[in-house]
Amino acid sequence: VLGKPTTWQEVVALQKQVLEPLMQELVATVRDLSDVTPLRAPVMAERLHVPLTQLMDTLEQRKKSAEQKIWGIVVRRKSHVADVFDDMTWGEFVQQAPEEWHDPVFRSLGEVIALVPQAIWEHPSFLNVAGVKRFRLFATPGIRSYYLDFPGVQGSVTLGTTEQAVIFHEMGHYVETHPAVNSLLRSFYQARTHGERAIPLQTVYDDHYGENEVTKKDRFLDAYAGKVYGDATELMSTGLQYFSSLERMRVLWHADPEHFYLIAGILRGMIPGL
Repeated sequence: VLGKPTTWQEVVALQKQVLEPLMQELVATVRDLSDVTPLRAPVMAERLHVPLTQLMDTLEQRKKSAEQKIWGIVVRRKSHVADVFDDMTWGEFVQQAPEEWHDPVFRSLGEVIALVPQAIWEHPSFLNVAGVKRFRLFATPGIRSYYLDFPGVQGSVTLGTTEQAVIFHEMGHYVETHPAVNSLLRSFYQARTHGERAIPLQTVYDDHYGENEVTKKDRFLDAYAGKVYGDATELMSTGLQYFSSLERMRVLWHADPEHFYLIAGILRGMIPGL
């Protein structure tokens, strides 16, 4: 596939071409590291042609090199929270959240902002009619975190925890409000779940889901990724939470490469219509 992608299939194919060899290298190195036991180490050192004392250093260096290459491809920018959100964003959060929440939440938000292309943050759909960024952040410790979008007014995340993956998940909903991202994800969702019957999330998870929350579980890593909405998905949110660390990225890549490569393509700005 050459040039800028025009379909989700092309997005996936392009990312696979670039990232699969590096993911294979990383997984193989992690596997080798896990195999370094007292019984296997001498054999492995002989196979790698290095002294036994250098084996762990060699493997750790290989792992770090693969991680840096992957991270360098997916995250190619630096960004600061202040570049995207104005001071109005933080007022309610600072008042509602325990003080010990401030640093971990701001740190995770900064990491999300660095992952997402600036062209997405700068889109008019992320501004209100006055040209002020419309995102709002709230905190209610202990609740189930959630995102709410109010068209033309603001989008908001209410956090019930400081867990990094949860913050990435809820911010994924905000990213999906970009029209091009939403269109790409919905076309992927329709293709993956075509002909599948929706089932209650309560039948999949022994958890706190309502009777009206249903999913088309497909072969997604998380059945929640197939949750049925009218004009949105859980694909960006569930996918982005796995990009909160390289360890989680490996989990998604192994379980659902298509979903992994689709999210990687979005984070690299290879979005039809962007």
